Amino acid sequence: TGILVFGAAWYFGTTGTFMLEPYALDNALRGTLVGPMGIRTCFSVAMAFLLIGAFFKVGAAPMHMWIPDVYQGAPTPTSTFLAVASKTAGFVVLCALLIPFNAFVAPGHPYSEVVHLMVNVLAIVTAATLLIGNLGAINQQNAKRLLGYSSIGQAGFILAFFLNMGDAVLQLTNVYSYLLAYTLATVAAFAAIAMVRTQRGSEEISAFRGLGKTNPRTAFLITVSFASLAGVPLTMGFLVKFQAFLALLNAMGNWAGISWVLPVMILCAAAGFYYYFKVLRAMYWEKPQEGDKPLCVPGVTVGILTACAIGLIVFGTLPLLGYIG
Repeated sequence: TGILVFGAAWYFGTTGTFMLEPYALDNALRGTLVGPMGIRTCFSVAMAFLLIGAFFKVGAAPMHMWIPDVYQGAPTPTSTFLAVASKTAGFVVLCALLIPFNAFVAPGHPYSEVVHLMVNVLAIVTAATLLIGNLGAINQQNAKRLLGYSSIGQAGFILAFFLNMGDAVLQLTNVYSYLLAYTLATVAAFAAIAMVRTQRGSEEISAFRGLGKTNPRTAFLITVSFASLAGVPLTMGFLVKFQAFLALLNAMGNWAGISWVLPVMILCAAAGFYYYFKVLRAMYWEKPQEGDKPLCVPGVTVGILTACAIGLIVFGTLPLLGYIG
C-alpha cells in the first residue's frame, strides 16, 4: 500500500491529475511541466512504483515471495480471500494502469518506444512469474502451499494478456474471463482442502488418498476444479489458457523480441499438469488407509463444489458448442 501511494504521488506530480487516462500519460511523456527528460524520468518512477505495488498484490515476480508461506500458514478462509479477492483486485489495478498505453501502439506513434519498453519489462516479469510459480509447485506436498505456487503461476498466464497491446476491450475481456475461471476453480480447491483438513487433520496432498473410492461424487467435483486449473479441455481453464497463448502469439507479431516467452509458457503449462494431477493421483490411485472412513461432506461444501464445477464445465463447453454450430 505504501508503494502504491508513493507511486500515486509521483504520478500526480508528473501528470497533474489522478486520472489514469491517455491524455494524462501524453502530457507527462511530452513533458509539459518541467521539460521532456525530467518529466519522463519522474513519470517512469511513478509507473515503476505503481506497477511494483500491483505486482505485489497479484503475486508477480519479483514480489511473489510472501504467497506460499502466507497461503500455507493462514486459516483456509483467509487464504481463499487472498487467492481470489486480493488477486482480482490487483489485476483490476493493473488493467487501470496498463490499458491506457494501448492508445500509443499505432505504427509511427511518437510514444510507441515507451510501449515497446513496457512490453519488454512485462515479458521478463511474465516469464519469471511463470517459472517461479509452476516449477516451484512441482515438489510441494502441502496442498495449500501448492495452491500458493499455483496462484503465482496463474498470474503469469494472466500477465501474458498485457503483452498483446492494441485492443483494450479484448485485453479486458480476456483478463476478466481468466479471473472468473481461476476464481471458480480456486474457491472449490480451497473448500476441498478445508473439508479434508477438518476431518482428516491434515492439509497434505496425501490426506486426499482414496477419496475416489470413499467419496466418488465429491472426488469428481474436486477433479473438475484441479483439471480446470491445469487447463484440461472441456473446462473453462482450458479455454482461458488457450486465449493466453493466442494473446502471446499475437503479441509476438508486433514485438518480435518477446518470442522467447512462448517456450517458457509451454514448459510451465506442461508442469501444471504434473503437479495438479498429484491431487488426482492421491484420490484415485492411492488406497484408503485402515480407518479412513468416507468423509461427511457438509451441505455448504457440496453447494460450493457443485456450483463451481457446473460453472467450469458450462463455461468451458458452451463456447465450443457455439463455435461448432
